[in-house]
Amino acid sequence: MAPPLPPNHACRQGVQLQRRPFLHGVSHLAWAAALPAPPASAKLATSYVQPGPYAVNSTSELVAESVSVNVFTPDSAKKGAPIFLFTPGFQCKSSQYDGLMKHVASHGFVAASYDVNGITGKDTDLVRVDAAQKLVDALLDRTTTTTLVLAGHSRGAKLSALLATKLPSTSALLLIDPVDASNFAPISDEYPSALQAIRDSSTQWSAAAVICADRAGACAPVGVDGDAFYDVMARGKHARSLIRIRASDATHFGALDAVTFTQASACPGVATRRGADEYRLSTRAVACGVCASALGEKDALSLVSRELTALDAANADEEVSSDASTSRYAARWRGGRRLVVDTL
Repeated sequence: MAPPLPPNHACRQGVQLQRRPFLHGVSHLAWAAALPAPPASAKLATSYVQPGPYAVNSTSELVAESVSVNVFTPDSAKKGAPIFLFTPGFQCKSSQYDGLMKHVASHGFVAASYDVNGITGKDTDLVRVDAAQKLVDALLDRTTTTTLVLAGHSRGAKLSALLATKLPSTSALLLIDPVDASNFAPISDEYPSALQAIRDSSTQWSAAAVICADRAGACAPVGVDGDAFYDVMARGKHARSLIRIRASDATHFGALDAVTFTQASACPGVATRRGADEYRLSTRAVACGVCASALGEKDALSLVSRELTALDAANADEEVSSDASTSRYAARWRGGRRLVVDTL
């Protein structure tokens, strides 16, 4: 079983959401479509902020013993593109990230998310990484693709980082508000540190991205949060292209399509409606940029960062500053801006 969790922990079990019907195509945020285009110097051949041109199909099946996987495929996948494999946060369901997965697939990348069911015994990080590795083996056995983009949220981001240091097939990494440890799951042999695993690794990925939600509070403690992961990768030069998005108007569960009452109670930070929309859109765009970088588009992440910066400037308002006193990055938010983007 998993270690006991406090009432305010990000990973408490929430009320299960009903799976929405899969859509043929991808919805988008209306307000984003109305924003002015970024400068010509920041344009991509295809804007990853907007939904892509491909229709999306999905399938679900049970693979690798107790692992159920949802695969989202574009009607015409990019040749040689990696598989985008996403690990949900602890006690989050893969269906809560369907919007992200559809967006990635709409740009020509195969995207897969999964749930691990029926674990017997202790539900440790090592058990989870082993399950993910079996899933990777099963996926790669069924396709000619030989590379992966590993991604995850919260504990799932930590697990993806641990797995990335073990798998030579990992080309790029996306960490959404990662958490390396907590008081209730401290670093141990069964719960190894992903930060230390990266430090000890000689791996250099083609690209890596870290997205930090400012209003995560105790759900992403300072020192084991996204900033810590970014610093470790920057110092060790573990990615040829590295980006960090710090979002002032976003909560720990902001990347999810919908949040359960229990999840909202566990991480009680509040974001504005526009801030929440911008955070989800930014997460989706960066995910596509990471995939494009893994495919060989060397400037994809830097161009995405410019596009997001331009959109953030166009969307600026003073609403974001209403509770700046509670902001981890309070000194950075000026003129209603929501995003701080760092690239290496």
